[in-house]
Amino acid sequence: MNVGSGGSIYFDGKRFVIRGGWVEPPEGPSIRDKNQAARAAAFARQTWTAMVSPSCDDSQYESASIEGVLQVIDLRGCREPDALNSYLRRIDHWPSVIAAFVDEDAPGAMSFTGAIRYQVLVAQYVPNERPMPDHIWGSALAVEVASPAEFGTKVAGCTRPIVAVRRQSGYHSIEEVRAACDVLQRDLAPYGDFAGYLV
Repeated sequence: MNVGSGGSIYFDGKRFVIRGGWVEPPEGPSIRDKNQAARAAAFARQTWTAMVSPSCDDSQYESASIEGVLQVIDLRGCREPDALNSYLRRIDHWPSVIAAFVDEDAPGAMSFTGAIRYQVLVAQYVPNERPMPDHIWGSALAVEVASPAEFGTKVAGCTRPIVAVRRQSGYHSIEEVRAACDVLQRDLAPYGDFAGYLV
């Protein structure tokens, strides 16, 4: 994953737009079987839809890499520079992991991201209630969306790739996530063509 000009990101040498999100398991007894899991993985692979999840064990990264399912790893809350660096090094070599979220004001982040080149896209995560950061050290910014118009004003003039994030609960399938990404992209179209859309 590389950052190009004009706020775009590139994957395998081609402009790429990240789409994906958090899938919540349904409440109550699970009826999900191996066939359903395989169908979900096939849909994610065929549509290039990324799954967002917290840091997990290497077996899950390996499984996603074998299945060809893209992953975005949410490392918010990890604020110790050495631990954050360790997490980023750990996920950096897995083909499935394309991006990682880091708190936009993580202590020491400016120094270690400047010293280390990661294959994974390291994105500063900007919550809706926070202004754009004064110091942009990430290779991209993941910015929450409350109102499309407010989002458009907030990110105007930013030259780094912007991944729009609209956090809503209740998505129980990767198909629902992908459909919601398309809605978010349509909602934000008047304000720009962004590097990603996550829900």
